[in-house]
Amino acid sequence: MSQTTSEFESAISRLEQQAEELIHKDTDLLTVVRGFDFSETAVYEAGKTEWNARYGYEPMVRAFYCKELAGFTMTELHDYLATAERASTLGFDPDQFAGDKTAPGRTTLGRAWRDRFPNRLQAFIRMSAECILAVAHEMGNPLGLRALHPEDKSDLSNRSEQRYVTGKAKDVTEALCQIVFPAIDLDRPDDGTRYRHTAFLDLQSYLGLTGTAANQGSRIFDEETTRENGGPDGDTHLHYIKQLEAMEIASMVNGAIGTMMWAAEQYYSIDRHVDVAIASVLV
Repeated sequence: MSQTTSEFESAISRLEQQAEELIHKDTDLLTVVRGFDFSETAVYEAGKTEWNARYGYEPMVRAFYCKELAGFTMTELHDYLATAERASTLGFDPDQFAGDKTAPGRTTLGRAWRDRFPNRLQAFIRMSAECILAVAHEMGNPLGLRALHPEDKSDLSNRSEQRYVTGKAKDVTEALCQIVFPAIDLDRPDDGTRYRHTAFLDLQSYLGLTGTAANQGSRIFDEETTRENGGPDGDTHLHYIKQLEAMEIASMVNGAIGTMMWAAEQYYSIDRHVDVAIASVLV
């Protein structure tokens, strides 16, 4: 552990605890950033003492948390804050800015980070943001994908992303099993087979989420799945799919759609046209 990391350890730990309370699967970026309490954070308070700009210190700090958590460039951060509701949510006062502006301009944001934020504050924001992203990852929040560092194309990064997607495939599969599985029949024997019916549904969910074909996707899935027997290979998966006639597939899809529509309407009204398609290229 570096000296800087050790220095910030307790403050970062407090933010991680706050993140665990704030972040759920569907929590958005603004809700997360607006919910942080920096009042007991020494490096934040030290920066506040040195701050002498006409725009607020706290909203500026929160803005740069948005930048780090979302992976924005300075231009993208400026565009993000151009929406008055977002800027005011972070604490910016529109009366401080000329014309129709609601937040600092792009060059002002850049100068604030380079020239007005102490190096220690910059380091703290970056380091704590990485820890917050890790919490989001654990919670299954989309912000957590940033924790995988998309610009890092190493095998480690790719495998981390695959593990994340596999976890989401599990969630999708569990929902599908409860709602549409009764409408799906691959005509497999009940006994004497290596894989359960749900293993094929697991794999098919994974293929859909990753956009991979059967052979490539099944190899990755087999490495990442927690199933005791692993996952079926692509040829086995396609074998059972190809046993089905086109009308059988259409019938199962129609039955599954009806079931899904019924389930969806228990939560909200569907008042617009919805398209459903079968990706035959994977078959």
